[in-house]
Amino acid sequence: MKTAASNHEIINLEKIEKTTDQILKKINQIRPTIFKSDFKLSGKAKEEKAFLIKNLFPKSLFSIKSSVETFNRISEHANFSKLEKEDRDFISGLDKMGFKNSLYIKEIDEFISQSKNVEDGFSIIIEETIYFTLLGSELGSIERKLLTIN
Repeated sequence: MKTAASNHEIINLEKIEKTTDQILKKINQIRPTIFKSDFKLSGKAKEEKAFLIKNLFPKSLFSIKSSVETFNRISEHANFSKLEKEDRDFISGLDKMGFKNSLYIKEIDEFISQSKNVEDGFSIIIEETIYFTLLGSELGSIERKLLTIN
């Protein structure tokens, strides 16, 4: 059993560390240019953007209506009890927390409708969109499993 690192191994680790540092520096140089924007909207265009965010995001990005409809189809399906326990538990958990009348969804909708600063609201909306995308994906997967049960 070898207990000490050889000179060759130390040199390789130093090269790896140097390469990793170079990669991270490049990433950090790229990041500000990606998010930097000199593009400015006029006042009227900002109003239109705010209108679109308030009226389209909850429907399209979150797919709230679609997720609730999928949830209802799954929970009311005749073969629901034949699903795997993990899937039944997930749907039951959503039902117990009141997914159909979710306070989470209601608060997001209120936030969007009351948001004064579109840009601040947008960053929060994008984060929440990730959760709804994952939820929609999971519900879609469970529904496909349910449809294959004979």
